[in-house]
Amino acid sequence: MQIDLMKRVVELEQRIMNLEKKLEEKQPRKIPPIRLLGEAFASLLFGICIIGPLITGVYALVVLLMSYMNL
Repeated sequence: MQIDLMKRVVELEQRIMNLEKKLEEKQPRKIPPIRLLGEAFASLLFGICIIGPLITGVYALVVLLMSYMNL
């Protein structure tokens, strides 16, 4: 009985150590400020060069269609 209990304790300690390692791996890493600024700049350029003209084009089409329908 005592041996089984000790085996169980050792097994649980190993599981705890394994879970602690996994927890350390999954903790968020700190992003360097230069990388953060680079990603922000890339996102800004994407919005200006892709999303902005797309929204403007859709808006222009809607206005053009409304002018043809005299609304």
